[in-house]
Amino acid sequence: MLSGNIASIAIGIIAFPVLDMGSAWAFGLGLCLVLGVVGFAYGPVGAMLPELFSAQYRYTGAGLAYNLAGVIGGAITPLVATALVGSFGSIALGFYLAFLALVSTLATLGLRDTRHVDMVTVVPPATAAEDLQGAPQ
Repeated sequence: MLSGNIASIAIGIIAFPVLDMGSAWAFGLGLCLVLGVVGFAYGPVGAMLPELFSAQYRYTGAGLAYNLAGVIGGAITPLVATALVGSFGSIALGFYLAFLALVSTLATLGLRDTRHVDMVTVVPPATAAEDLQGAPQ
């Protein structure tokens, strides 16, 4: 993930001048550059997100994190991009994406290492029968 995020910083700035050339090969090259580094950064997310949460909260935590990030990133980025391109040209969009890649890099560096954490040990939630035994009569 770090290599993809770091590469995205450079590719964000490089890709938009390439796309501005206006030819089919430039579009293909820009698309390959952007989607290539996105794959490096995005590919491991499916394994990394669940590891950030204890087993009893893993599915909910990973699902919320993934979907909220998609909604927030998918809603805000097009609004900002439209304003940036309209005011400063497409290179501003490249710098915006480079900034987001830098934020992603810093966030990834801030994650805890779960390599040596026992992911199997789970505190089982109370069963319905146990809940009823402790309930006042």
